[in-house]
Amino acid sequence: MRRLGQHFLTSQSVAKKIADVACIVPHDIILEIGPGKGMLTDAILKHNPKKIIAVEKDKNLARLLRQKYANESRIEIIEGDIRTILHQSSFAKKLGDNYKVVANIPYYLTSFLIRLLLENDLAKPKYIVLMVQKEVAERMIACAPRMNLLALAVQTYGTPKIIFRVSRKYFKPQPKVDSTIIAIDRISEKFFKMINKEKFFLLLRAGFRSKRKLLANNLAHVGTTKGKIRICLHICGIDAHARAENLTLPQWKCLSSLYPHK
Repeated sequence: MRRLGQHFLTSQSVAKKIADVACIVPHDIILEIGPGKGMLTDAILKHNPKKIIAVEKDKNLARLLRQKYANESRIEIIEGDIRTILHQSSFAKKLGDNYKVVANIPYYLTSFLIRLLLENDLAKPKYIVLMVQKEVAERMIACAPRMNLLALAVQTYGTPKIIFRVSRKYFKPQPKVDSTIIAIDRISEKFFKMINKEKFFLLLRAGFRSKRKLLANNLAHVGTTKGKIRICLHICGIDAHARAENLTLPQWKCLSSLYPHK
């Protein structure tokens, strides 16, 4: 399992606390990613959701999970890579438009998977509860002057909140770092109602292109003059010597609304 970045949760009490955070009600459909041996699945099941859709990449674990839950009609085990499955329209129909994500995901997938879930136009979750590395959780809730791409990508879609820490001793094999339970709620596309989403993320990537450079210098790579960049920065109340991490989310939104197209 180490080759898949999997660290199995060994504490039933921690699993219960994670499931409790999700505030599961009987009509909820729950997507669990990387259920492993079913420790968290068992805790979710006790909250009586309408259905648990558990996606497991490891074929041996998927087989064991099917055996374990053979008599439980509310659990569907899908063998495959969530990164591919999320793009399938048939899978989106299973989830519907009102599902929750509750998962202990492999560390190497964290940042990419969170963005994949939030940016998924086929089926966007209404609430996410994840076990992630402590450092990643702290990055997600960051604000200016320590903003980063992950924080901005998450905060444009929802509100991340650290719920509680989980010691590395509750996993097998034991990871080198502690974990954190983070919840993301108020998930929606409202932030992008008045701005172009593609241009917004283009600006973000350009702005963080080189952390040591000033924002104005980095933005010069996305097709406009330094004079126009200075005007945009001034209108949005951004210091001419600011770096990308210094900007607030509203300032990025302002910049995106004013910034000329290529």
